Amino acid sequence: MKIIVLDNNGSRHKKHEKEITRLFPGASYDIIEKFSKYSIDDCNVDILLVHQSNDEFSDIEYAQNCGLTRIFFSGGTDTYEKIDGDHYVPFDELYDRVEKILSEMSESYDS
Repeated sequence: MKIIVLDNNGSRHKKHEKEITRLFPGASYDIIEKFSKYSIDDCNVDILLVHQSNDEFSDIEYAQNCGLTRIFFSGGTDTYEKIDGDHYVPFDELYDRVEKILSEMSESYDS
């Protein structure tokens, strides 16, 4: 499993790392501030988490082939929404919601 967290606030990167390693032990992941290493049109990842204040946010949101499961988060988002398969999550609920999304995905694969 490949995961990318795109968050321009470096002070949150340790929290991202802690939660990613807890939820996805052994997964390959990158936590980055900018999308310089990856092309938006060719970001072949299983899970993509993007902070909505990143400059790349709207381009990624528009590029449907960027990430299989896409989760956009922000402290300014008040409630969880799922729109056209994308997840929009308040930052303070981010990893609880990621856990629920994974559980729902697992249940749908089992049936």
